[in-house]
Amino acid sequence: MVLVSFTTGVRLTGIKTCRSKIMGILQTEDVEVGQNLLGKKMIWIGEKITVAGLLDKYSYLKEEYGLNALRLAYSVGMSETTISRVFNKRHKATRPTLITLDYALNEWAKAFEEEGTV
Repeated sequence: MVLVSFTTGVRLTGIKTCRSKIMGILQTEDVEVGQNLLGKKMIWIGEKITVAGLLDKYSYLKEEYGLNALRLAYSVGMSETTISRVFNKRHKATRPTLITLDYALNEWAKAFEEEGTV
């Protein structure tokens, strides 16, 4: 699994209709392409990701495959406390954090489904 740090910012490297690559590694389905107020082409990433949606994905992976918060946190370079605060809504997560968790949960789901359990 490849880890991506969002502390230095996000740089777009490729554009497709429903997918984008961030820093050449990360892929997400939550991409909107349109025009800004000046009529220039614009891309919005992570607009529709919600904590509730992420919690549903995490709960499923936890119940079906035994994914725990420590393993998820370690895989994305966050603390288990940060994961807990995001999912318990005691902390308003930034969009890069939500995108990172969305990507990580999608990758864990792929890994679990391909190999049974990891």
